Amino acid sequence: MLTQLLHQLAVPDRSLADSTSMLEQEFADIDDPDRSRILLPVGSCAEAKRADEYLNAVPEWTGRITLLVSDDADLDNAC
Repeated sequence: MLTQLLHQLAVPDRSLADSTSMLEQEFADIDDPDRSRILLPVGSCAEAKRADEYLNAVPEWTGRITLLVSDDADLDNAC
């Protein structure tokens, strides 16, 4: 279900020329360059990893994803 949601949000309609994804449209609507980020909350570290892997496999989002961890997480064992 997570990958289906991410697909709907992040992948443009490839059958339409110059189509952009819903995420890209939202990203383009952010006027302040210091706030040009979109947060996608998920329910667990495992889901965060799956989301990160999925989105980095989408050409439009490759390299544009940052996986966040809890402030109090031990970085060696986080997610």
